[in-house]
Amino acid sequence: MPILSRSQISLKDIIAGYAESSARASTYDLRIGCVIDSKGTVHREEYKLKPQEVAWIVSSEIVSLPSDVTAMAHIKTGLCNEGILALNTGMVDPLWSGPLSTPLLNFGKSTHLLKAGDQFLRLTFHSHASEAVSPIVFGMEKYVSEKRTQAIQNFGDKFLDANEILKEALNANLIKFAGAIGIASAIFVAVVAAVLTLGAIIINSNAYFAQSYYNDYHAPGIKAEKDALEKRLRKLDDRLSAMENR
Repeated sequence: MPILSRSQISLKDIIAGYAESSARASTYDLRIGCVIDSKGTVHREEYKLKPQEVAWIVSSEIVSLPSDVTAMAHIKTGLCNEGILALNTGMVDPLWSGPLSTPLLNFGKSTHLLKAGDQFLRLTFHSHASEAVSPIVFGMEKYVSEKRTQAIQNFGDKFLDANEILKEALNANLIKFAGAIGIASAIFVAVVAAVLTLGAIIINSNAYFAQSYYNDYHAPGIKAEKDALEKRLRKLDDRLSAMENR
């Protein structure tokens, strides 16, 4: 499917809330309308995305595609360079009408300020034969409500924070003589589940260079964290053995 250039498609007819500053020769950059944190709170002005945190970003624009155009959502490399990765990229079907969104994951070491109006996702538009498909229409209020539900159900406050999980468990005196082994196993299972979740999200992102970026910049840090966690688990296992032998 050929990419439509700016002169071949009327973006003003397709995008409600169109901004001239977001239009490029063959792409359009969606802007932040609101940020939804893991508790479901909607932030309409700005939000500080902490390291390892995930939040849903909903566009300020409404995208309404005709029956002969498919859009593709891509990550913005500028955000990747700052440690911010869009996890939900891919196709937008013909006759879609509504906002667009993606979870953003902060892979960086510092907090990242997300502000209303910032660009966060890039669209390309592809022409093809007209298709007889059913329209999918979402108003902004209904769309944001659905994303709030997904944010609450699917994401926690922390992502792959294995050391903090273990520290909180120890400091809260959760490990007791009778249930020590079971709780330690639960901590280990939670960490493994988080790692598997990360892998699944990146595979489904459809961004072919996201994996390369992840491997180059973040895999070494996660490996170091994993090694540190294994060392702590070995110490914990020694403590449990010592308690059992008393």
